Amino acid sequence: MLRELHIRNFAVVETLDLEFGSGMNVFTGETGAGKSIIVDAMGLILGDRADSSVVRGGQDRADISAVFTLDANPTARALLGELEIETEDDEVIIRRVISQEGRSRGFINSTPVPIQQLKSLGECLVELHGQHSHQSLLKSAVQRALLDFYGHHEEQLARVRELFSRWSDLQARLGELSGSNEDREARLALLEYQVDELDSLALGEHEYAGVSAEVKRLTHLGDIMATVEAAHRSLCTDDPSALDLCAHHHQSLARLLEQEPALGSAVELVNNAVIQLQEVASELRDYLDKQDTDPGHLAAAEKRLDQILETARKHRIPPEALNEHAAQLRRDLEFLKNSTEQYELLLEQANQTLDQYREAAAKLSRQRTDSAKQMGLEISTTLARLGMPAAEFEISVSADGQASPSASGMDRVEYLFTANPGQALKPVSKVASGGELSRISLAIQVTATEHLAAGSLVFDEVDSGIGGGTASIVGELLHSLSGQYQVFCVTHLAQVAAFGDSHYHVAKMAGNNVTRTQVRKLEGDSRVEEIARMMGGARITEQSLAHAREMLGAAG
Repeated sequence: MLRELHIRNFAVVETLDLEFGSGMNVFTGETGAGKSIIVDAMGLILGDRADSSVVRGGQDRADISAVFTLDANPTARALLGELEIETEDDEVIIRRVISQEGRSRGFINSTPVPIQQLKSLGECLVELHGQHSHQSLLKSAVQRALLDFYGHHEEQLARVRELFSRWSDLQARLGELSGSNEDREARLALLEYQVDELDSLALGEHEYAGVSAEVKRLTHLGDIMATVEAAHRSLCTDDPSALDLCAHHHQSLARLLEQEPALGSAVELVNNAVIQLQEVASELRDYLDKQDTDPGHLAAAEKRLDQILETARKHRIPPEALNEHAAQLRRDLEFLKNSTEQYELLLEQANQTLDQYREAAAKLSRQRTDSAKQMGLEISTTLARLGMPAAEFEISVSADGQASPSASGMDRVEYLFTANPGQALKPVSKVASGGELSRISLAIQVTATEHLAAGSLVFDEVDSGIGGGTASIVGELLHSLSGQYQVFCVTHLAQVAAFGDSHYHVAKMAGNNVTRTQVRKLEGDSRVEEIARMMGGARITEQSLAHAREMLGAAG
């Protein structure tokens, strides 16, 4: 549920802080006051695209944040867990910042996230129904998706998609194998040459790193040995050497022990120093004796490194990847040599997968057919309540077993409608008028919405084109949803606004060459006056006020 919405410098909104409760929240106001700006701000929070035009003039950025409670939304909580974002008090804060330069940043509980993650989370929290939703209903893909959503076909649809993806991969591999023989022979010759070249190189598993380190060491060996020899001379051969000095002072101090026992610890430490210096000297001497200063060794190591680097350059890969590259080329070569056998095996797998796909698609088709009957009846019933008692609405599911496979199955889903009895059902896009489309869209949205996972629903002037007694039915339908969901409704109809549990008035204020949109919550007389204004225009009379009170009382 959306609990708080905070907007800063967004379009004509300078500062706006709103708190919402459960039930049905309605927004009203004069045309052009900016009612839909609230919905647009919600859309940005939910991951809609944005550019610098949304930033209020003269400001550096627009800043929108929203607080949602998650008490009844396990889907959103699960997604936050996948994103490893912790929540406190079972709530989540989403923030969107858009700069004057057009850059956009998203945050979930102060954690920066990609906008796509905002969109994924937003889909779990809010369902938006815009005033032009009916336009998308004319698209076959949208009609099919709504049916699948209504019928809870997610599991079977996922199975169909999985099999389609597997079949498509197999088809792609078959296509690679079924190329011309000339192409195959050329590819085979290239692979054999490349594998022979890498076999000749005979690169050890970690050889590149070892050779690189050896070249670096041998290149600086002269400087290294000079430093070691200087240290060895200081310890052993200089006159006096460090060892001689330590040994002398050890003897001198040791003779004082009888007179000054307190020097015992110092004598012992000097003795240990002599022993350790002797060990250091021995280690340095062993190192110098073992070094091979033959310049041929550096030349050999540099030649081997050059071979490795040149081979990597020819194959256009990092030298560290040569071994894995060689292994992949060997696999490709083996696969191509056995291409005939592989082709038959892949063809058998593809045919089996296609059979499984068609079986899964047929099952999905049966589920769609069953759901279509029930969904069509519910929509027809709702249309009757919306003032179209003679209207008929059906959902046609046409299964074609010979159609090319697709990720969504092998069905054509089409919404059919007639407003008059006795007339044949035809596609919605061909027979419905603009006003009829608005009612059909609303009926479909109300029907499908009852199967939503989101906790908040937003209806932005979906009652456009509806009036009279039907408007009250629209309000009643939307309010019925508020028993299960938090509902937001932007409306210009008093009959709809009367059903709101919370009523917000949006107004545009102008002054000092500045335009601002303000929102205030209406209660008591102020709400009665707004309902009266919506019914009768600018002139409010006692009669219109009485009618407004009566309407509010009837809505409950």
